[in-house]
Amino acid sequence: MGHHSTPADAARVFAECAPGLAVYNHLVLIDDGKSGPPTVQELMDRTRQGYDGAVVVGEESHGLLPLNFGSRAGVTPTPSPRRA
Repeated sequence: MGHHSTPADAARVFAECAPGLAVYNHLVLIDDGKSGPPTVQELMDRTRQGYDGAVVVGEESHGLLPLNFGSRAGVTPTPSPRRA
């Protein structure tokens, strides 16, 4: 899984790019063999150690995308169609 970013890696990229909204859109939560895989809250806590801007986590089963971007930095999530 070495080709995936850690929360620290993502925080560094988010801080450098300074997006209006950073989005985690694909998560690989790896079990450390001791306490199980991290929770989404733990992922966010680790990200917050290096980045304090706006961040959301998209959930593949619930859908966050598509997003409507206005002329300002605001973002409005739109519901995705349910899969049959």
